[in-house]
Amino acid sequence: MRIILIFLIFFGNLSVYAQCEKSPLKPFQDNNLWGLTDGLNHIKIKPFAKSLLDCNSYEIDHHFYENISFKTRHNYTLFQENKILHFTNEEIDSIVLNHHDAYLLKNNKKGLVRRGVAIMKIMYDDIKPSLNESYIVSLNGKSGVINHLGKIVVPVEYEEIYPDFDYEYGKEKFNWRALKAGKQTIFRDTDYYLSKSKTSKTVKTGLKN
Repeated sequence: MRIILIFLIFFGNLSVYAQCEKSPLKPFQDNNLWGLTDGLNHIKIKPFAKSLLDCNSYEIDHHFYENISFKTRHNYTLFQENKILHFTNEEIDSIVLNHHDAYLLKNNKKGLVRRGVAIMKIMYDDIKPSLNESYIVSLNGKSGVINHLGKIVVPVEYEEIYPDFDYEYGKEKFNWRALKAGKQTIFRDTDYYLSKSKTSKTVKTGLKN
């Protein structure tokens, strides 16, 4: 049984490692500990972690970035776009990676780290990526919208939310329609636009929600 477990761990780590082949930073193992090296095999992070949990690389504007999670005995460590974030076992139960996002889970609640910036506290029942690089979040049966900077665009108090493709679409503004008790309200996200010539800027907002 122990041999089978070692086999599964070994080949599981190899599979995770393979997902990072295009990443600027790559996991490597030394004396049963994991660290990070660059494409020239220069050690960037000395081996420190017992487990390599998950890894994916993603491309933005023709540049590849890493999204890698590790586990030590007492901590989780996340690497995104050359940024390092540490979380204790008391702070989170696990990390789930998806593209440039990392979902932090604790007691069936979710928070979010996006491109190396923690933009949502661990407090939501669910977080779903949506259009305009925003997220529809839910809490206690109600929904809202948080944008890519961690700003609450639509308060978490509505029954239904969907993007508005018609309202001032020609002006490249992005809007959301939210329904509550049969009444519709329109919210505009002023931080991002539909035009590809306009790009979002990364702002360190911290856990502000």
